[in-house]
Amino acid sequence: MNSSAFRQLVREELDRLLGDGDIQVDEVSLGSLGQAAKKMAAAPGRLGAKAVSKSKQAMFSREKAKGISSGEQLSGIEPPERSIMVDLEKIIAAIAEKDNLIKYKSVLQTVVNRLRKAAGV
Repeated sequence: MNSSAFRQLVREELDRLLGDGDIQVDEVSLGSLGQAAKKMAAAPGRLGAKAVSKSKQAMFSREKAKGISSGEQLSGIEPPERSIMVDLEKIIAAIAEKDNLIKYKSVLQTVVNRLRKAAGV
């Protein structure tokens, strides 16, 4: 996987998982999920700066699933990378269900900032 595809993956996953409006999105055709992410990226902010309803989160998940199955999104991702993405999503969801994810917002923001810096995003 090239670095551009990796950066795109990180952007999409962090935006989907964390709802961060501060993610920079390149001018790339990303389908409807990507278009929604671009709208969120237009207003800079920190993690959790914008509330996301259950229905909106479900819509993002459905759109992503359609994009992945059609090959429109995340087509250059290798199986080990997909495994990492799934593991991260499970961990964040488990924390959110068993505890209050907002308690860990500053830690998550630090991790996100370090990932962005390392990936050049």
